[in-house]
Amino acid sequence: MKGIDVAKWNGTIDWKKVKDSGVEFAILKAINKQCQKEDSFERNYNGAISQGLPVDVYNYSYALTVDKAVSDAKTVLSVISGKKIDTVWLDIEEKSHMNLGMALIDIINAYKNIIQSARYKFGVYTGLSFYNSFIKPFHMFIDCPFWIARYPSSKQMEFADVPREDKKPSIMHPLWGWQYTSKGRVNGIHGDVDLNIKYDIPREQ
Repeated sequence: MKGIDVAKWNGTIDWKKVKDSGVEFAILKAINKQCQKEDSFERNYNGAISQGLPVDVYNYSYALTVDKAVSDAKTVLSVISGKKIDTVWLDIEEKSHMNLGMALIDIINAYKNIIQSARYKFGVYTGLSFYNSFIKPFHMFIDCPFWIARYPSSKQMEFADVPREDKKPSIMHPLWGWQYTSKGRVNGIHGDVDLNIKYDIPREQ
């Protein structure tokens, strides 16, 4: 399956055109840096759902402590309450997350516990380089699927374009999805948009 992830930076989206372009799922930013609901969230959620698209959400994390991770997870839950959401993704890529060692894994697992206790699925988004440097060394202490960014090309890509299979990320955890460009083009969205491939993996959550 191929889909997109979007935030307020993607402007007002024509979700009918997006669906007609072949997009099969959407991942929406849920909260902003101030831990308030993302400006575009309700609009994008309603638009995607109106077209029958499955919806996940993501939270770009700045959390440096377990307490902050728990607080952020609860905020996300308040934003998505009553909505049809499959998976909550924790976006881990800040420089401040580098070299935290096992403390980063504790942060991720604390967040995961809050999300799963509310009966949502959970996963981590990050770049392949970040994964290899700061998560892979502790891979045995974290059990969840990953959505990995790796861009084989810096060129603009149409939605119908297919990334090189030999550039597909290889990781120690289940690979849920591959964000293969940040310069995608989809009818219904003005400017660049992230494009993703979703893989079928067993889920026991």
